[in-house]
Amino acid sequence: MDLVEQSRQNESTPLDNDFARLADLIRQIQVPYRELVERAINDPSCWTRFCRAPASTDHHHAHVGGLLRHTIEVMEFGIKPLPLLPVKVNPSLLLTAGLFHDLGKIDAYTEHAPYALTPLGKAWGHQVLGLRGTSCRCWSTLRPCPLRPEVGCFPRSA
Repeated sequence: MDLVEQSRQNESTPLDNDFARLADLIRQIQVPYRELVERAINDPSCWTRFCRAPASTDHHHAHVGGLLRHTIEVMEFGIKPLPLLPVKVNPSLLLTAGLFHDLGKIDAYTEHAPYALTPLGKAWGHQVLGLRGTSCRCWSTLRPCPLRPEVGCFPRSA
């Protein structure tokens, strides 16, 4: 049973609350950042893994759905002080950065407890893997990634 099915079987779960909070935050993101966000959340392989992944292997949010919860908290924390800042900061950029800041953890951590680093996670770290994953969503025409040929990863040469 997947997380969405589990959340639907219960009247109201913490996961439902997380999805509602995330939806509210995503609605605040404007173009052009919205397009990038929509590519990520409309990618079932990315989105499903993101919603199930832990935020760490044995520290904060080290449980199924922990990455989703952590990401929401980072996004909310990022925009909370905006009215108090003496300079104008783009809230769409902050929200997008908060959403994507740990995206690489879906490739860096194993999918089931006890959570551990994957070989890619050990070799590159979640930051590099996240940059790679985000880059994949920035270009519409991609050539295969040498590490994961089934996933387009680099822009084709012109």
